[in-house]
Amino acid sequence: MQSTLKLSITPELSALNSALDKVNKKAFGIGDVLDKSLNGAIKSFKKEMDRKLIGPKLEPKALKEMEKQIAKASIAKLKLDTTEACNRVLELRGQILGTIGSLYAAIYKPISKAMDFEANFAMVKKVVFLINLMDK
Repeated sequence: MQSTLKLSITPELSALNSALDKVNKKAFGIGDVLDKSLNGAIKSFKKEMDRKLIGPKLEPKALKEMEKQIAKASIAKLKLDTTEACNRVLELRGQILGTIGSLYAAIYKPISKAMDFEANFAMVKKVVFLINLMDK
């Protein structure tokens, strides 16, 4: 005898959806409240700092002029640094040429000796060949 048991579960999600909607609304509400609070705090901080700052306050025109002066000074410094670097390269030119010359000599001498040896050996081969021709 065979028994069959069927269990059918149909979840009721409407209650869950409404609960999640309430949580989302509250979360958005919290975000808005935090945003308003932070903006208010920042504004009050700026007001307090403006009130408590001691010394002359610069106008926007004066600030723009200072920015221009800083830019000009930066460009002048860059030009001076570039000129100084070029002068140092010119000063080192002699040392650079000396180094290149010594490297050339270090490489050229062995090659030159090898070429002279080959030329001399070729002469020896010619003489030996001529001697062998005469003996025949």
